[in-house]
This record gives sequence, C-alpha cells and structure tokens, in this order.
Amino acid sequence: MNRLIEAQKKGPWDYASTIAVVLTLVVLVWYTYETYRLRKAAQEQTEKTAELLITSQVQNTLAANLWAEAQRQNESTARLVEEAQRQNDIPLMPILTICVVSPGQSPAHATREIERPQMIMRNVGSGPALNVSIDEHAAEGCILQFQPGTNMMTPGETRVLSYYSYYNDIGVPGYLDGICNLIEKGHIPNPLTITVRCHSAASKAYKFTFAFSFSDGIMEAGFIGVEPDLLSRKW
Repeated sequence: MNRLIEAQKKGPWDYASTIAVVLTLVVLVWYTYETYRLRKAAQEQTEKTAELLITSQVQNTLAANLWAEAQRQNESTARLVEEAQRQNDIPLMPILTICVVSPGQSPAHATREIERPQMIMRNVGSGPALNVSIDEHAAEGCILQFQPGTNMMTPGETRVLSYYSYYNDIGVPGYLDGICNLIEKGHIPNPLTITVRCHSAASKAYKFTFAFSFSDGIMEAGFIGVEPDLLSRKW
C-alpha cells in the first residue's frame, strides 16, 4: 500500500515531463499541418504554372498560325501584283523571231525579193524593241559579229541579218551562206546558238535565244526560248 501511495505522488519534474510531452505533441501537430499546407500550396502553384504554360503554348500556336496566314496573304498579294505587272507589260513586250528564208519562199518574210538564203529577224510583238543587240560568237579563232541594223525595231518590222567574221582582226562581211560554209569547215559549232537582247518600252530587258542547225545543205532555225535578261541594265 505504501508503494502505491508513493507511486501516486508526483514531483515537479514529473509535471514538467508531462508538459514537455504535450508541447512536443502540439508542435508535431502544428508541423504536420504546416507541412500539409505548404505542400498543398506548392501543388496549387504547380497546377497554375502548368495552366500558364498550356495557355502560353496555345497563344504561341495561334501566333504562329496568324504569322503563317499573314505570310500566305503577302505571297498571294505579291503574286497578284506580279501578275498585274505582267499583264501591263504584255502590250509593250517585243517578240523577236529569226527565220531562214530561201530564194523562192514567200517574200512576206523578207524585206524584198531575195536572191540568196538570208536570216530574217522580225518583231512580231505589240511593242517596240529598243537597244537591240546580238551577242557575238567566238570559236576556233573565228569571231562572228551580227549586225541587226539600227538598235530599234518597231512592231511588225522585218530586217535582214548580216554579220562580220573576224580572223586575226580582219573582218569579212557575209550572209547566211557564209555561215553554212563556216559550219561545214568546223569553224563554228553546229547547231549555232544566237542570243538577241533588247528592252521594251517599259524598260524590261529580254533575252531571246535561237539555234541554227545545218544538215544536208539546209539551214534550219529553231526557237529555244525567251527570258528576262538579268545581265542587262535598265536604260
């Protein structure tokens, strides 16, 4: 009995220990709560950041789509402007042709009745050809300088092409039959390419390319194509 009585007696240290246990429990509960609250706040912040990232990504996608659409509209506008400019250039565009006319053929292709094969250049376009020039051709020590006459051809104008062949700086005039002889002798290539350059009244530069083939005593002219002359300057 005395032992029970002694056991029930508590000293100051016993009360202090009990209080310390209670305080520790309170601190643990508070720490657990604060940790939960901080974890929840961090989770909410992560979710908000993810939403902001998704929203930013959607906005970037929309901006990219708008940029692509604006670029497409600019390209369409540029094509329309280019097409409109091309339509405006067509009425002023010269179209140069070169054909081979032999004696007995229709004089409609020539300036007059012809007695020998000739190279006839004609402007079949609706605009004048300005600054007309023909590239010289050099091969095997021979230089051909074609003479287009004046440097302007009106629509429908027809002109006989002549040339000078230079050997050792000595020029000899000639016509189509002379070119045939040069091809037969191998002084110039077969086919022979001739490039004609000119400007339109709208200051557009053009380059016309022709090929002349000689076979079995017959010279034939072929049209290779026309393209903007990027090497020529506007006048």
